Amino acid sequence: YLLIKTSDEGFSSFAPTVCDILADDWAIVE
Repeated sequence: YLLIKTSDEGFSSFAPTVCDILADDWAIVE
């Protein structure tokens, strides 16, 4: 599944996929 980062609410947990590479607003959460 994919979750989009909200403008100011924070980052949502998501599985790293090809979309992660396409978007430059993603953050790696460990």
